[in-house]
Amino acid sequence: MTDVAGSVSSAILAFFAGSSSGMFTGITPGLHVNLASAILVSSAESLASVFSSIDIAIFIVAMATVHTFLDVIPSIFLGAPSEAYAVSVLPGHRLLLAGAGYEAVRLATAGAVISAIVSVIVSPLLFVIMPSLEATLSPRMSWIIITVTVLLVLREKGWGKRLKASVMVLLAGLLGYIVLIGLSMDDPLLPLLSGLFGASTLLLSLGESTSIPPQFVTEMALIPPGRQCVLVACAVFSGWIVAFLPGVGTAQAAILSTLLLPAIQPTEYLFLVGGIGTVNFIMSIVTTATIGKARNGAVAAVIELIPDFDIQTAILLSVSALAAAGLGAFLAMGIGKTASRLLSVLPYKASCGAVISFVTVLIAIRSGPLGILVFITSTALGIIASSSGVARLHLMACLMVPVVARIH
Repeated sequence: MTDVAGSVSSAILAFFAGSSSGMFTGITPGLHVNLASAILVSSAESLASVFSSIDIAIFIVAMATVHTFLDVIPSIFLGAPSEAYAVSVLPGHRLLLAGAGYEAVRLATAGAVISAIVSVIVSPLLFVIMPSLEATLSPRMSWIIITVTVLLVLREKGWGKRLKASVMVLLAGLLGYIVLIGLSMDDPLLPLLSGLFGASTLLLSLGESTSIPPQFVTEMALIPPGRQCVLVACAVFSGWIVAFLPGVGTAQAAILSTLLLPAIQPTEYLFLVGGIGTVNFIMSIVTTATIGKARNGAVAAVIELIPDFDIQTAILLSVSALAAAGLGAFLAMGIGKTASRLLSVLPYKASCGAVISFVTVLIAIRSGPLGILVFITSTALGIIASSSGVARLHLMACLMVPVVARIH
């Protein structure tokens, strides 16, 4: 009985310690949860005197789940996006400039919570169908990505805009290929995405003499229940695609969803993207138990700790992820309110300058001089794309082209 009580208490301690770490990694721009997971795995031997392997796995799962809830905050309030929220910076920024930054956080959080619950409910079905689907779709992944890219270009109205969109795809794809495959640097996504979607947005706002209006902590942006069901279904489907197909990230899944929902509104998009990120992680746990392959860095770290990853382990970790989702939602709402109130009293231009300076220093530390060059280049391309009058989501070719190149 003492051993059981001790194992339960150590698991609870690991859960809350992991959740606290996820809060820290989530609100810190450029600090990826995969890095913290790798550090934990490398320290597993020293931690073994306090925690078992399953305790450390629970720590990682709680940390990664809470991280998916909190990383929306720097994306919306600071314009420093993770991969998951790169294409949501503009919708989030629009709400921020309308005094509804907290609403943006709330919508993403709501999408994440509801989608997490649904993903756990449908997980048993995936144990049955996932192996055959992976065998069918994986060999065709490059063609799926190419098709999605072409369809997004064709969605632009008029051949003039389609031509501009094609140029943006080519330039972003070339830049992504050079940065992610041709160069060798730490955290290449940090300067790449921060420039394309973060700094470029902030610089354009400065040029337009934009000011952040008072932020209101309200819950005015409502999505009808029927539409929520559609968005959650898309989030679960897209997050599942990411979880079992190699090389496909949350950003690509978000782009795929725009084809399924062509008339999507900014508020709905935030709800959707919040769901995709959390579903991706939970489904990655199921994928690992089903086909023995981890498509997520944090789950890959768990496999190193628990080589005999089975269905029982997946159930335990899925329950831990669901509990962490509830805690992550609570933290996101609280921190979102605080960030909203603080931003209201800060001068906008000074805030933008501080954020750009902070991200520049962070890139210099993490990625070095080469990272600064990538940051400048990607920022310039982000400004050009915005000035061209076409959707900036075409710049996500910076991730899609390298994926296709790696597959081949």
